[in-house]
Amino acid sequence: MKNLMIHVGKKVLDEGLVKSQIDNSFNMGLEDIVLVTSVPYEYRGIKSLVVPESCCYVRRPRATKLTTICYMFDQGMIDGEYWYHDLDAFQLQLLEPFYKDIGFVSYNSDPYITSWNSGSFFFRPQAKDVFNWIKDMMYKTHGHDEEALCILTRRNEHNINKRYDMLNCTYNYCRVRNTPDLYDLADKPIRVLHFNPRVNYDSFKHLIPFQLLAILGRWII
Repeated sequence: MKNLMIHVGKKVLDEGLVKSQIDNSFNMGLEDIVLVTSVPYEYRGIKSLVVPESCCYVRRPRATKLTTICYMFDQGMIDGEYWYHDLDAFQLQLLEPFYKDIGFVSYNSDPYITSWNSGSFFFRPQAKDVFNWIKDMMYKTHGHDEEALCILTRRNEHNINKRYDMLNCTYNYCRVRNTPDLYDLADKPIRVLHFNPRVNYDSFKHLIPFQLLAILGRWII
């Protein structure tokens, strides 16, 4: 499974997060890293895959991951199974989720009322059309990728609910404003810890393994 991270747009690349992610992956014995950027970057032999800045979804920059993945599909750059995650979502355990064409992380178990978090998800090459459905809905509603996905799954448009598996929040454990703490709902041990080390380190430090803590100490905290 390829470890996919994306930073496209005018915002300066956070090298501390990128280096921390790459070091963490190497420490776990995972070297199949795909870093996608709009400017060339290299660290520890990992050279970024450069895509045009036009991949950036200017209206909602945080949804640029979705438009960039669609570009990668169109350019024939997708060639296997991928785990996409934000630069501040850190892998803590080996990841072996079961999923169909896509595995999305949810805060509950009902696709008609669920809230999705696109900070961590899994997908196979067969998912190209699903990503295009989400992108089309984003453009139609001028919304975020998570909002577009909610609309599609609640309506079951294109029979999308047959195409994905809903994954436990252990694959993207975070704390989102106006939602309860999901720790009790998360399968243990936590697989993916999603937090900003510069902002809310104190709230998550009790969950951070020693090796990752050492890496973050080297580059961020």
